[in-house]
Amino acid sequence: MACWFSTRPLAAMQRFFRPDPFGSDQVLLTFNKKILQPSTTSVLLKIIADSLRQILDPTSLIIWLREEPFKMEPPSLLWIGRPPPPVIDLLEDDACYQSSLCQVSRLKNSAFKTSLQQAGIVLVEPIIAYGECLGWLGLGSPRYNSGYSMEQRNLVELIVYQAALALSNRRLQTELKSSVTQLRRAYQQIIQTQENERRQLAETLHDETLQHLADVSVRLGLLSRERQICPVTLSDIQTRLAKTDRSLRELVRGVHPAVLSDLGLVEAVIAYLECLPSHNATSSSRIELIVTGFNEERLPEANIELTLYRFIQNATANALTHSSPQQITIDLCWNSSVVMVAIKDNGCGTTTTVEAAARAGHFGLLTMRERIEAFAGAFSFCSERGQGTAVTGRIPVGVSSPAPDRVDRFTFGMPTA
Repeated sequence: MACWFSTRPLAAMQRFFRPDPFGSDQVLLTFNKKILQPSTTSVLLKIIADSLRQILDPTSLIIWLREEPFKMEPPSLLWIGRPPPPVIDLLEDDACYQSSLCQVSRLKNSAFKTSLQQAGIVLVEPIIAYGECLGWLGLGSPRYNSGYSMEQRNLVELIVYQAALALSNRRLQTELKSSVTQLRRAYQQIIQTQENERRQLAETLHDETLQHLADVSVRLGLLSRERQICPVTLSDIQTRLAKTDRSLRELVRGVHPAVLSDLGLVEAVIAYLECLPSHNATSSSRIELIVTGFNEERLPEANIELTLYRFIQNATANALTHSSPQQITIDLCWNSSVVMVAIKDNGCGTTTTVEAAARAGHFGLLTMRERIEAFAGAFSFCSERGQGTAVTGRIPVGVSSPAPDRVDRFTFGMPTA
């Protein structure tokens, strides 16, 4: 962001008075009031520039803020008077000047010094708050004097110090608002996910379990009226009870797989993949699980195991539901102190992104990413139309793999229709 201020309004007033540092108390009082008011970064820069112009009336003035602290692209650049060279906001700054107000002529020779001189800057001071350099301020020669007095320099340092605190506080306020917004969005997503899971659980119980139980109840009622028990009817009832039992077990496994708590991540993933054929009888996908670095040792935290299990579960279900792939590869690798999970398929792919899917009301990918990032992990999603999809999650576990060279492969074939 670049701003330019003309000096003409001030020049029109110079016929009546000249800036007097001894009459700067009112300007400083106004400056202190303004910087305490809520405002944007650009408004704060204008307040700083106007105050310095009223007190000192420099022939040129530059305020430059670094990109990183304020997350701006490009960095913020404000100037009064002679325009600075176009490259001045791209130069390395903190290595080129001292930690307090200093003369440009005393700086070491560099492209930064040359650019300041071309812009007519004679004094430069870093804008520092809480030990962090936020940018720098450059002043040209005063319009009516040969140089700045010691009192004027002290005023500059005072204004820059207060401005640095105001800019830093503004940045912290922005970051706080952003964090609050993200927390609210995450909370809403948690609620939405809980509601979706409850609805799915209710539908499963209603469409499968309750219907089976209702049918069994009717058949038992009819059977009680018969004088002789029909073996076929009894066998049918037993079959339906077995299906209901299996359905409930699968439901419980989906809520929280007992094998994960008892035997660990690898065994839980194998058990999950072994059960997939019963849920996807119309799919012909072949699933390959490659496990690297796991022995009989388990990951140090049960929550990490659960997160990785849900990650694999969701990614695999998404691939089977939306991509219609012939091949799905799940790579589970414990390398050094990081566990990596990559799920790739050769399906139809998609052009959507995590954010676009969330805006459309599909929070699966977003939930997967937030699960991984909750453990300071890294998430990536890559998909192209006709090129398949790859989803990857990495979580630091703080413990090295007990068997980094061990590789186990498992294949799960899905029956055709």
